[in-house]
Amino acid sequence: MRQKITKLVRSWLLPPLVIAIILWYPPMRIVFCDLAHSAAYYVVQPTLVLLNKTIIPIKRFVQERTLSKQNAQQARFYKALSDELQAELIQNNNKKLVAEQTESLRTFYANHKQQSALLARILLVTQTHHEHSMIISLGRKQGITDNMPVIYKNCLLGRVEQAYPNHARVLLVTDRRCKVGAICCATQTPGIYRGTNTQLGQLDFVSHLHHVKIGDQVITSGRSTIFPQGLLLGTIKECVRGDLKQEVSIEVAQSIHNIDYCFVIPSITQN
Repeated sequence: MRQKITKLVRSWLLPPLVIAIILWYPPMRIVFCDLAHSAAYYVVQPTLVLLNKTIIPIKRFVQERTLSKQNAQQARFYKALSDELQAELIQNNNKKLVAEQTESLRTFYANHKQQSALLARILLVTQTHHEHSMIISLGRKQGITDNMPVIYKNCLLGRVEQAYPNHARVLLVTDRRCKVGAICCATQTPGIYRGTNTQLGQLDFVSHLHHVKIGDQVITSGRSTIFPQGLLLGTIKECVRGDLKQEVSIEVAQSIHNIDYCFVIPSITQN
């Protein structure tokens, strides 16, 4: 029993007692502190070096990665905002361009009370030895039907030859298939205007008994089911008098290459 108590004292009480004596005794306390400091230095210093070489770079990498993601998100946001503003700018510029190009036309038809006129953009013009036609940006869905007159201000450009859902083909007055009842303004000489696939039309069926004046304007007579009266076709450039008829050349009033927009109006039967 005594041996057990001795072992218990040695194992449990002796170490704390020795430590207490060392800490209480100043010289030993200094030595112990120096040893503890040295031990702590050799243990902590490698740990700090390890942290400096591993943990800190990892932390810096995580911070840089997070910052990179934030910058990428901001870049995507500003890119989307820039694209939206760019699209809006393009749309506004296009509206401004269309408004500038059609201002004179819209003012003209507003002053002449042409509320039923439909504004169309000229998409394609074909002028060959076989055909003079153009494609416009309006079709059946916008109210366009076959044989509707196409005009620019008070000048006749042609008529709708065939209307499609979203566009239409227009037969120009310069096409040889186009024939329009016409009359000379100054002399009231009647005739039938006919295209020749050039910029010069012909006024047919003009009697040699009628007086024709060079430079006189030729307008639609209104004696048809399509074209209303008073639309300008052109001016008389040349007249060759024959025994029974006269060959009258008409210079077309409006060149199709100088305009980008036109108006489509109802035919006589649609009014």
